[in-house]
Amino acid sequence: MISSWNADRGNRLEGEVSEFAIQETAETLRCLSSSELSPFAENYALILRNNKEKKKLLKTIRENQEKEDALISALAAEVFRLTGYLEKVREVMTDRGLAEQYRGLHLTTEKILDLLEEADLEVIDLAGQPLDEKILRQVEVLKYLQEDGLTEPVVKETIEPLVYRRGKCIKKGVVIGAAPPEILAD
Repeated sequence: MISSWNADRGNRLEGEVSEFAIQETAETLRCLSSSELSPFAENYALILRNNKEKKKLLKTIRENQEKEDALISALAAEVFRLTGYLEKVREVMTDRGLAEQYRGLHLTTEKILDLLEEADLEVIDLAGQPLDEKILRQVEVLKYLQEDGLTEPVVKETIEPLVYRRGKCIKKGVVIGAAPPEILAD
């Protein structure tokens, strides 16, 4: 009889404690907007507010980082493209007496690339690299060109470079691939 009474009492206490916890939580939440908070309720409200503010701040930081990564990777891609254009016109500029202007443009693009590197940015030209599974996950292949003499697919031309920041890929590359005829026939 005593054990039965203790078990019954325990169940009632457990129910009362649970009910008390629910009522206390509800009361705390009602009091959050009130200026008459108990010290416990004030601390609880402060913790809830701080957690909410922390989540908002982390979300804002993440969004700002994504915007910054997009902007800086676009800049890196454009500088990469400019460097390619300069190499294509170097001979023409030199033949026309514009070697000094070419040199100035070349030095400026090199300086920009150095600054990007100082910002922990790595701009990767994939031309000549094998198009293996690792590379294929990080690039978009616009098309494949058939090329005799190859044993495996390779990057023929980099349209947009692969961009890494602090070891993390922030911009996938865009390439044109080349492959042996037997692979393309499949």
